[in-house]
Amino acid sequence: MYAILFVATISGCHSEENAEKKKSETTPAADPVTNVFLLKKGRLSSTLQIPGELVPYQQVDLYAKVNSFVKKLYVDVGSEVKEGELLATMDDPELGSQLESAESAVKSREAIYLASKANYDRLVETSKTPGTISPNDLEQAVARKNSDYAQLQAAQSAQREISQTENYLQIRAPFGGVITARNVNPGAYVGPSGKGSEFPLFNLQEQKKLRLVLSVPEAYTSYLNQKMR
Repeated sequence: MYAILFVATISGCHSEENAEKKKSETTPAADPVTNVFLLKKGRLSSTLQIPGELVPYQQVDLYAKVNSFVKKLYVDVGSEVKEGELLATMDDPELGSQLESAESAVKSREAIYLASKANYDRLVETSKTPGTISPNDLEQAVARKNSDYAQLQAAQSAQREISQTENYLQIRAPFGGVITARNVNPGAYVGPSGKGSEFPLFNLQEQKKLRLVLSVPEAYTSYLNQKMR
């Protein structure tokens, strides 16, 4: 009796499966859904987010032009300065002695030149009387006068050079900005970079106008041009 019941159960299951199969075969499949959109003419674009840094529009480290000692400071860290404003004065006793020597040399060469010029002028006036001055004496006087004048110009040039060097004892701001570093105190020995000072006297930054610095990946550099802002 149990065997007959089991067979009947299996037969019932097969009948249900066949019925479902026939039903699925007769039922038509639904059409797939397709999304559509209207094509438009446009420009391809992409968005890139990268970190940036704001830096001063211009900045400079200020060193002393000549080896000297800091005499007086007029600014400190955080001071806002204008273009040409005096920041510090230096002292160089040797430069003062050189300037005095150059001024003395100019006065000496000027006196020699005036003497040779006066001698030449007298010979020219005398030569107007025929037979009084030989042409050779007149030529020598001209050569002496020109030589003395050339030496006077050389002495004046040396004096101007030392005077210009003396102007370097005043440190002035090349542009308006803010002092962000001060590495010296009065009495410190300073000089050009690597020769008298390991660090600059001041660091000056223009902060009213800033630059935005971005590190753009190489893959995007082809999309950039100079006029992009």
